Amino acid sequence: MVAPSKLEEMVRLGPPHEALALTRADIDLLPAKLQWALAAWLRERRDFEAVAIVLDQIELRSGETLRLLEERARLAFATGDLAMATALLSERVDRAPSATAWIKRARLALATGDQATALAIGDDLARHHADLHSVQALTADLALATGDHETVRRHHEAVLQVEPAQIGARLGLARLASLEGDPDRARALLDQVVSEATLTRSQLADAADIARLSGESGRVAALHDRIGALVSAEMTTLRDAIADALGRKEPKAAESNSVVPDDNAALPAAMVDDPPLPLEVMAALTGTFGHAALRPGQATVIANVLAGTDTLAIMPTGAGKSLTFQLPAMLLPGVSLVISPLIALMKDQVEGLPPAVRDRTALLNSSLSPEEQREVLTGIASGAYKLIYIAPERLRHHAFLRALQAGGVERVVVDEAHCISLWGHDFRPDYLTIPHALPALGNPPVLAITATATPRMADAIATGFGRTLSRVTLSLFRANLFYEAYKVPNREAKIAKVFEICREERGAGIVYVSSRRDAEAIAALLRDRGVAAVPYHAGLEPDQRAENQRRFMQRQARVVVATVAFGMGIDKADVRFIVHLNPPRSLEAYAQESGRAGRDGQSARCVLLTAPSDGSSLRRVARRDEQSLDDVRRLYAAVQRQATGRWALVDFDRLKLRGDDHGDPDDAADPRITLGILEQAALTRRHPDAPVHWIVRPSSHQSADEIAPAADPLWTRFVAWSGLREAGGDGMSVRTVDACAALEITPIALSLLLSERPDVTAREGTRMVCLELLPIGGDAAVRVTDVLDRAREVAEQRIRQVVQYAAGDRCRHVMLARHLGEGLAPCRTACDNCTRAATDSPARGRER
Repeated sequence: MVAPSKLEEMVRLGPPHEALALTRADIDLLPAKLQWALAAWLRERRDFEAVAIVLDQIELRSGETLRLLEERARLAFATGDLAMATALLSERVDRAPSATAWIKRARLALATGDQATALAIGDDLARHHADLHSVQALTADLALATGDHETVRRHHEAVLQVEPAQIGARLGLARLASLEGDPDRARALLDQVVSEATLTRSQLADAADIARLSGESGRVAALHDRIGALVSAEMTTLRDAIADALGRKEPKAAESNSVVPDDNAALPAAMVDDPPLPLEVMAALTGTFGHAALRPGQATVIANVLAGTDTLAIMPTGAGKSLTFQLPAMLLPGVSLVISPLIALMKDQVEGLPPAVRDRTALLNSSLSPEEQREVLTGIASGAYKLIYIAPERLRHHAFLRALQAGGVERVVVDEAHCISLWGHDFRPDYLTIPHALPALGNPPVLAITATATPRMADAIATGFGRTLSRVTLSLFRANLFYEAYKVPNREAKIAKVFEICREERGAGIVYVSSRRDAEAIAALLRDRGVAAVPYHAGLEPDQRAENQRRFMQRQARVVVATVAFGMGIDKADVRFIVHLNPPRSLEAYAQESGRAGRDGQSARCVLLTAPSDGSSLRRVARRDEQSLDDVRRLYAAVQRQATGRWALVDFDRLKLRGDDHGDPDDAADPRITLGILEQAALTRRHPDAPVHWIVRPSSHQSADEIAPAADPLWTRFVAWSGLREAGGDGMSVRTVDACAALEITPIALSLLLSERPDVTAREGTRMVCLELLPIGGDAAVRVTDVLDRAREVAEQRIRQVVQYAAGDRCRHVMLARHLGEGLAPCRTACDNCTRAATDSPARGRER
């Protein structure tokens, strides 16, 4: 490997004989997760100049996020600039106040000797958030600083009553024993703690300090040795991950050039150490929701929601995502707004709620009549609900936003959060509405949830929301799922294999196909051969699609042959097999779709079928969402034609890009993708949907001549521009874009102006997508080309990863988990590759 010159070199990672030299350019190429890890490592090494450079690189990429403010505060504290550290953390609190942010501010005050500020913050938190574990821990630390040992003791003993093995509480009692002159008790408690194999560095450092207080110099040295070994291991892991990301990792002699890495190269799996929860939470869990215990990871997410911490929860299918926000919603004041992409998904969740929760839950979607929607809006504005389920496009409705503002939104939950990323496998442009709407709702905390996300996708989700998201990641591995892949000669052989699997397996199954035509044809073929099968795709009439889903859910049809539109949010636990007739769009999509099998914990098969022609099939699927510069130019020109000044109200039906009505509708380009590209390239900005026009007339008790000019200069300008007085009692029609261009206001400002006047009646026309055209700039083509090139690169990378997974001979669970940033040992018994290697003979799911 060629090392950078000394003049360019910024930092070296690792011992001299195997160090990795990095330049600023190298750091700029790293994924955000590794940039943050590098900054933390450099800060601990006290290379403060290098830390500042890394943080500057992060700011260039992501802007000044809340996490960046916190990291700069840590850096300032480490360099001794306490005033700067305090100012930065105060700014972070001002920008997004939450219990977690105030706790960090209090701890900084305590560390800098400002005990009065720390105590004041602690008292306020204890009054308003006394049930939060993190607040209770802060109260104990403040009590320790002021010599109130009894409060400290009560806190730690209460924690141990709920969770006897909790390390922090045992260390706290050991420290207390040392301070109170009881070294024997301190040593006994330390004996219990230091035998734990999974202590973190901070826990080891805490134990070493307690040992020092107790006069155990030998134990202090041993604990420092453990810290040193842990630091060395972490540094090696970081160095290898950075080398791998930069393509500078030396390959092993027998290693191939596959993008799917070797089993042993996997990073350590993300572990979740669930905290104890307040007794009220556990009481609601059993009394309201009827569960005896929480599943792994749920307590961590629930604790974050209770604390108001912005969180990304990566929880595979069946991990119990819904409970992590439904339970806190019933305990906390205010409304939890739940944003979900599909009506079916929302209906399933709401219908499955306990009656006491369902009575406080609203579902607002297009299936409701106008009168029902108005009734729900009234309930929202009056604060009648604790949970409100909507689709993301609802946030473009100004009347809905006004109802939310009246009722107050305390937290926002975004299901299927990966849909916000243009680079994701399931990008949904309507999700771009969410971050724009958050300020109008008071910037409440966000819980983003997804079943699968690579580390890079997790970064993209955080960037999409403009938040620093605390990540909670659960293991993807499910031992009851048997993964297998077959390579067959052609499409006919694939269909024969599907029929064979249907005969072998007695239970329900899903066959995923890539086109509507295949869904219909293969369902018909299976029916001809005696298999009760139904199709499911977006081209079916809604009633027929719902009927086919109902038949599958109620076991009247055993197999559903579907495009990827089927399955998201479908709660059917007894799916015994899932077959992909065509390679999936990405490994993330495959992990999510195959994960819908075996949710009851019983054995299930996940089968991938490939043929030599699949390369062109995958490229066709990738081209479906691929846009050219000409596509973008044509759509931008179409938007301009519908614009007046900088405002355009767009009808999607008039934005067809390519293809004709006689082609495969699955191959039609989605204009919403192109609009997403325009927004990424800073050419447009999306606003809440707005009416194309308004019908404005004097109120019934007034004539046009009696309309008051009012003291509002804007209203005076509107009346003069529109000619409303001259229009008489019949009123007039006002085009939104014309009024906004003439008066230099936004469509929302126009809506407020018209709807709040007592002397006129204003009725909305049809609402359409509202776009603001931004200044083009001289480099617009370059910006668009950069976005398109990146999208194309990501699509090609997905194809390579899927192909190499299908052909790979390593553990399939390991390949999927490693792609999603998790390390696993080979499953040995739950995939074709492992069972074939173990028996040296063809395993289930592998042809001779």
